[in-house]
Amino acid sequence: MAAHRSLVHAALGTALVAGSVSLAVPALGAGATGSTHVLSDVLPHLSSFTDRGAVGARLPMRIGVQLSNPKQAAKDTAEQAMYTPGSATYHRFLSPSSFNAKFGISPSVTKSVASALSRHGLHVSYTSGDGSYLVLAGPAAAVERTFDVHLHSFARTHGSRFFANVDEPTVPAAVETVIGLSDFATMQPMSNQWGPDHDPASTTDQENRFCGLPVPNACYGVLIPQDLWGVYHAPKSNLGMGEKIGIYGSESPTAVFSDLRHYEADHGLPQVPVREILTNADLTGTATPTEADLDVAAAQGMAPDLAELDLYFDSGLAADMGTTFQKWAGDAAGPQIMNISYGLCEPVMLALGWQAAMEAPLQQAVMEGRTAFASTGDTGGSCAAGNGIVNDGVPAANYPSSSAFVVAVGGTVVMTKNTGTASATELWPATRSTEIAWTHGGGGHSIMEPEPKYQQAVAPVTTNCVLTHDGSDVDSNLSPCRNVPDVAAMSGDLWNGYAIYSGGAESESGGTSLSSPLWAGFWARVVAAHDNSTCAAVGSKVAGPIGFANPTFYALAVRS
Repeated sequence: MAAHRSLVHAALGTALVAGSVSLAVPALGAGATGSTHVLSDVLPHLSSFTDRGAVGARLPMRIGVQLSNPKQAAKDTAEQAMYTPGSATYHRFLSPSSFNAKFGISPSVTKSVASALSRHGLHVSYTSGDGSYLVLAGPAAAVERTFDVHLHSFARTHGSRFFANVDEPTVPAAVETVIGLSDFATMQPMSNQWGPDHDPASTTDQENRFCGLPVPNACYGVLIPQDLWGVYHAPKSNLGMGEKIGIYGSESPTAVFSDLRHYEADHGLPQVPVREILTNADLTGTATPTEADLDVAAAQGMAPDLAELDLYFDSGLAADMGTTFQKWAGDAAGPQIMNISYGLCEPVMLALGWQAAMEAPLQQAVMEGRTAFASTGDTGGSCAAGNGIVNDGVPAANYPSSSAFVVAVGGTVVMTKNTGTASATELWPATRSTEIAWTHGGGGHSIMEPEPKYQQAVAPVTTNCVLTHDGSDVDSNLSPCRNVPDVAAMSGDLWNGYAIYSGGAESESGGTSLSSPLWAGFWARVVAAHDNSTCAAVGSKVAGPIGFANPTFYALAVRS
């Protein structure tokens, strides 16, 4: 492990992420010794924090356990065939039940692991449909006995605390990773709240904008949904009719519904039905759900005829996050489109074991023909433990946007045209004057995700992976690694934003947290308009749905 840590430190140019965590990588999926093995799953540099001693024995905890899949190679082959024109299984996507039957973990293995991990006071509170993911709940004392670890509380320099295991956990041989032994970090929302705007939605026709300065003949300010229909030449033939979009969130969903209804009324949009799929979400929280309000406003604003918005909300704890994405992939009636305006520095996700737990359901969703859009973050080519527009100098991508199984969405700054008169008013309907890449929109390359097949013909990737795909070893083959973002849309900047309704008041927001749900709305329109008789973009005449969007996007890029 020491060699791995040195290599990652050198590659990323720092030993700390946001001054708080080393970029060391645990040996996920280490080989079994007998019936158990030890995971190198201790946060590095714990000695740099103040140890406040053992956590309370009764501290309630939920631990996620991801099992290794002996069918992984077959699963990878099947997934590639589904997106290879000419293949016998091209675009023949699986249902959750057929996926479980073909690529799920043997029930006897899942049962054996569950039994082994339930002997010391924990109980299994969730099992995924494919048997690969378990959640165990119980007090900290039972967690310590189960995984043969000690859990301590640590204080950061600014006073906040987190808990973490100080020993490497011992697990059954079939276990790939364990998440939830530390609450060092949570996934961060990728939005930037510009602040309240007195009346950004006073009319559904036109906003007051600043025109002519600093760019001649261009306007900037707060945009509304109808502006973006014109900016992006959205066809009027289909506004997402019949499609569902899922919204991932870790805020309290309590106020989202009423905020959405106000937003729809402000902008003349139809009321979209809302369904909640909750995993231990906080239903008593009083904080304004700014991220969720932005996500639903952007997705619904771009595709107002949606059949449903599904709110996949959880507590933000690692084990619950894994459950949420398993619920999405395992729901046959669930949305084909998911928005994830959250992320965290990829090395931190890897160090905490989260990446392996999320890759499984994200790949399953791709094999079911679904598409997740994920924000790349608002720190430029750097990667921070918290989101923001300040580049912290750590050149790494945010996860899950770096996953090959999502569409990574970056940001742009949009300016619209004015009327060309001295009145400096905006041309209506809104028309794009210029659109440039946002300087703080996240981007770069993964440290371990190989360049996916769909990207190979287009992206000029010149940077190699640091680690192997599972993070367990140095990448001695020098494989090119995945680049992000894949696509981009308006994120705004400090002078441009998107009108939302949040916390009972009109407001404005932006960041790649806006870009991602806008793309979810774009894609809902595309999928709704697709006639299911041809996929001409990739030269196929096979009937069926489009499926995961990235192969189509890159095929179109090659043809253009």
